[in-house]
Amino acid sequence: MNRWILTICLLCATAVVGCKQQKPPPGAAFQEVNGAPLVQAFAAAQGDTQATVRKTIMDIQGSYYTDALGDLDKLASTPGLTDQQKKAVADLSDQVKKKAQEAAGAGQ
Repeated sequence: MNRWILTICLLCATAVVGCKQQKPPPGAAFQEVNGAPLVQAFAAAQGDTQATVRKTIMDIQGSYYTDALGDLDKLASTPGLTDQQKKAVADLSDQVKKKAQEAAGAGQ
């Protein structure tokens, strides 16, 4: 009986030690891309513009940063953008550029 208890305790201890969350090495920056402001800024957009916003977000989620930057350039050239929309496009473009550089540095 004691042998079973000892075995179970050792298995649990091994599982706890094996599941330790690894921290990134010092200096390894992780750039998160936040597309929510873009989606919010273009919530009332119509047709092709709304489709471009959705495609941009999907490109970012799929790590297709070059495609996302092309989509953002297309959005930036859309006539009649509000200041909020212009800012959302510019901010997200900066984030995607940084993320693309990070991915290129990691060999992706």
